[in-house]
Amino acid sequence: MTDESTMVPSAGIEPALPRETDFESVASTNSARRAIEDGLYHDLVMEGNSHKQIALPPVGEMSIDLQMHGQCAMKMRLSGIRAALVLPNNWEPLFVYDTRGYWYFQVQDTEAICNVTGEPYPWTGRKWLLSEHMTEGEIVQTVFKAVLTAIEHEAREAFLYKGQAIFDPHYDIEKLTKLRSQADALSTRSDQQAHSDFLNAN
Repeated sequence: MTDESTMVPSAGIEPALPRETDFESVASTNSARRAIEDGLYHDLVMEGNSHKQIALPPVGEMSIDLQMHGQCAMKMRLSGIRAALVLPNNWEPLFVYDTRGYWYFQVQDTEAICNVTGEPYPWTGRKWLLSEHMTEGEIVQTVFKAVLTAIEHEAREAFLYKGQAIFDPHYDIEKLTKLRSQADALSTRSDQQAHSDFLNAN
């Protein structure tokens, strides 16, 4: 396509939120910097960081008026889904509307304890975009995937080998790349067998 008005905006899988971080992936909130730099997102003119995120209010307190954004029906759908959800570990389901025109879901733990320091450390998981065209089943399955991802994240931090969280999800990706490029970075069954044969022969 050559018509710029019909082209997909230069943004990543998730819209640019460079001032926000989450406990799983900083990249998931800043992977679309150019959308901010250009001042545009899906034809919405932005002034600085003027967008807002609006969390869905507690069930029975639907006081936020989103009709101006054409999202009233989606708000009611998500409210009904959230009322039916029970997440593990007392986690909270968080449906958020961003005033740039999209919804997303996050797992939230307001009473979390840091796996490293043992100190209170409330967190919200990565953002999972939701479409108004999704069925209820697709939305619920997205919530389930978010929960599984959060559980895996916590398990990676808590799983220790020789006192170290060897599968920690927070590793520096460049350092992992450097490690993998080393000739002796991997250990395979054939390597172990060769080592065993060597010991037996001597």
